[in-house]
Amino acid sequence: MIHEQKARGAEPLSFTAFIAACLGKAVDEDKSVQAYRKGRNQLVLFQDVDISIMPTVNSSMQGKICMVTGANSGIGKATALALAQMGATVVMVCRDRARGEEAKSEITTKSRNNAVDLLQADLSSQQSIRQLVENFQHHYTHLHVLINNAGAAFPGRRESVDGLEMTFAVNYLAPFLLTNLLLDVLKASCTSIGLHSDG
Repeated sequence: MIHEQKARGAEPLSFTAFIAACLGKAVDEDKSVQAYRKGRNQLVLFQDVDISIMPTVNSSMQGKICMVTGANSGIGKATALALAQMGATVVMVCRDRARGEEAKSEITTKSRNNAVDLLQADLSSQQSIRQLVENFQHHYTHLHVLINNAGAAFPGRRESVDGLEMTFAVNYLAPFLLTNLLLDVLKASCTSIGLHSDG
């Protein structure tokens, strides 16, 4: 959007305005972010961020059931930890059980929340996704938050067990299928949110 606005001769949306739009409330300019632009590509670097304008883990997610795919590392792991710290029941979805168990143990210890579960699934396989949903519904009747975080990039062409190009299968078809299979339980949970990360 920054590039589009520049092409039209308009000023890019300020970071303060962006944060205000995300939070749905006004943000004090004095508590905003000092920023500068570097180069023609309008890369914006931020310093001295005042995190008081951002939501914190003090928010309560007690009673909420949250599923996070790709939860054993990176953004998925950090998200699972933050949700656990807010008191949510976190269902981690991981391809590798050993790495998943290690991440689960770390999250449980750091958050002091024992309501952290682990379900194993290979999201490149549609059969595995369907089995994941079946396992989830066997243990849970509600799902308030679904975070489709898992993603991957593969050098060269690889095909999934379903004969589909691997990147397309994991990054696009998997979150689509998982969300649709869980749509009824998401709707029944009323305040549900579905989020997808592009990896």
